Amino acid sequence: MFFVKVLNDASKTDLQKKLTDLINDTEVTYTSLAEIYPKLLEEVNNGFARSDQQISLIAAEGGNGLDALHMIMDKARLCIENAHSSFNDLSTEDARLLNILKESIGRLDILEELINSITFNTEEMELISLNAMVVALKAGHEGGGFSHVTDELRRISGRTINDAKLLTQEGKQIQAYFEEVQTTADTISSQQDAIFSRFGMKLFEHFKTIEDRLTAIVNFFTELRSRAEDIQNSLYTIMEAIQAQDLIRQTIDHIKLTLEKVQDIEEHSTDQENLILDEYTFLEQVANLGAFLLENISGTILENHETFLSGIHKIRQTVEKIENERDSFVTRQIEGGNYERGISQLLMESEEELGIMLRDTRKVPKLKQTMRTANSSFIGRIQGLEEGFQSFANQIGRFRNINIAARIEVAKRQILKGMEATVHEMRELTDSIFSSVEQALGTTTEFIESAQEAETGFKASYRKETDLVETFTSDIQQLYGKLKDTNDEIVSTMRGFSLFTYQFRELCDVTEHSAENLRALSMKARGIMELFEKTARNAAARKEQIMKERGIETWEIHEQRLQETVQEFTIYAHKARAGEIAGFTVEEGTTEGDVTFF
Repeated sequence: MFFVKVLNDASKTDLQKKLTDLINDTEVTYTSLAEIYPKLLEEVNNGFARSDQQISLIAAEGGNGLDALHMIMDKARLCIENAHSSFNDLSTEDARLLNILKESIGRLDILEELINSITFNTEEMELISLNAMVVALKAGHEGGGFSHVTDELRRISGRTINDAKLLTQEGKQIQAYFEEVQTTADTISSQQDAIFSRFGMKLFEHFKTIEDRLTAIVNFFTELRSRAEDIQNSLYTIMEAIQAQDLIRQTIDHIKLTLEKVQDIEEHSTDQENLILDEYTFLEQVANLGAFLLENISGTILENHETFLSGIHKIRQTVEKIENERDSFVTRQIEGGNYERGISQLLMESEEELGIMLRDTRKVPKLKQTMRTANSSFIGRIQGLEEGFQSFANQIGRFRNINIAARIEVAKRQILKGMEATVHEMRELTDSIFSSVEQALGTTTEFIESAQEAETGFKASYRKETDLVETFTSDIQQLYGKLKDTNDEIVSTMRGFSLFTYQFRELCDVTEHSAENLRALSMKARGIMELFEKTARNAAARKEQIMKERGIETWEIHEQRLQETVQEFTIYAHKARAGEIAGFTVEEGTTEGDVTFF
């Protein structure tokens, strides 16, 4: 049995193969893009999650940014307040001890009066001794013993007067030395006040500036994070374009379906000539429909190509703009610019300020050590004064012995009976001098006790301040270490801040490369379209030739094969186009086929 072929097997097979290859090639490319898409989304989310974590490190609780700074600020403020309060308490105690010394120094006026009294009485004693010596000399041999006594009395009186003058000078020197001690104490107090009056001021000024900067950094990074979400619109557009593969596959399936309906005509069959005209007409309709649909496929693929490239281009523009803004902002915030110090500089200056605070704090015990040294020297001088009065007391004892000897001589010698009043006066002067010396010794002892109390207090204050400085130093050093860690962490976080991962950028490159394949696929679809157009022209020419041979001007197809075939189409637009080509009406339906994401 022989058949008349309106479309030879080779041509039909070639068209079928080309359509199959087109399906396979488009599926490879679109599947590749479909596999990349969720990875793009994943990397976008990874970048956003990482940036949120970095923002949180700077802003949120538990991070090494604002929260760490607030912790350091609170601890530094508490540490400084405690130290300031403790130092003030110690300064108040030092002032109390100085007041004790000051009150004791006031007693030097009493000592001066006592020394003046001793001097006056001793001078009187010296004068009496001279008068007594004259009487003794007049008495001749009988007054020899008394003469010896009065001479010793005169000698001791002269020595006592000289010692009294020395004690007077020593008392004045002690007063002058105390004035130096007072000046030293005032200087120490002034220096200490100067230290603590500005204690922490610059540090907290730096902290406030850093806090403002970190807040601005968090706000800027958050704003960048919000703007970066715009790339999701481009990604959604790409996703929609990827779904076009389902329509492309359905469309090619429709073309293949209609192409398979082209039949061979059995030779010598009944109504063979009419069947051949019907088949050429059908082939022409099928080829025209295929060409139309392939043109749509080519256009869709090309449009997808432009969508992908445009989407990737917009993503790259957004990424580049955000990254450039980030780089510029981060550099300016870290390194400074426009006459503003960078956050690194501010943190370094804060560290330096902590160092200055430590240095200033360590000065306080050294200042107090100067005070201790001055006070110890002061006590040494007071003790010297006490020794002077003790020497006085010893000499007064000799006065008493001489006085007794004088009374014995007067009692023994009748010629000296007239000296009893003089001896009595000598005894009274001796008692007066002794009383003055005892008062002076008592006053000096009280003075020394007060000074020693102050010395003990100063020692205790020095120890407390030394312990306080050690504690404060330890606390500040810990804050210094934490501040340095915070500095390193903030700078590292800022430098490493990025909204887009390296993998995301790589996937954009891969997407662009895969999208480039679509242009070639579009051209391939257009090439197949041209083959279908050629097939349609050939079928029309062959039909015209047969009609001419039979003398027929027009031909109406006598079957509804195409109308029946398009009922299997899943896309209404394809049915409608087939109806326009073949001249039949298609019931209205959906204008899109089922779209699936694969």
